[in-house]
Amino acid sequence: MGWIYQASAYPVKIPQQVVQFTPPPTAQDTAPALATVDPQTAAFDPDSKQLTLEVTATNVASGPVDFVEFTTSTLTFVPAGSTAIAPAAYSHQVKVSPSGTLQPGQTTKLTLTLDGKAFEEQHLVPVGESQLTIAGLMVFKDSAGKRASVEIEEPLRPRYKE
Repeated sequence: MGWIYQASAYPVKIPQQVVQFTPPPTAQDTAPALATVDPQTAAFDPDSKQLTLEVTATNVASGPVDFVEFTTSTLTFVPAGSTAIAPAAYSHQVKVSPSGTLQPGQTTKLTLTLDGKAFEEQHLVPVGESQLTIAGLMVFKDSAGKRASVEIEEPLRPRYKE
């Protein structure tokens, strides 16, 4: 009834107006790449509430670089000993294996283990859906303190009990 009323009372409709713009680039957007990342697997274990990301990272900078942050949605994950720019309520720890510095030209398989409780609290892992994807920014820092981010996206595989 509501649809019929509005169609007869307001027969002339104005199309929805959309303004599209590109946000201005930030210093981190224009920073030269420090590393390339190739995501391999992403898995979520609902029992342990852990999200595991396996990536292959290659240092493309002229000096050593360190992985310092993974950000997705409102959550930021930092390795032990690092500090996050994000507020404390949205900052969590990530376990990185192997830890350490990537030397110039070095390619290493990194395993990031994230506390999935934060993902569940924010409803970021809808395990009832048919397609799941984890996406975010991996941030690397060189010895001069310059930061650069790499975007990743990988299908998420939940682990179910057998």
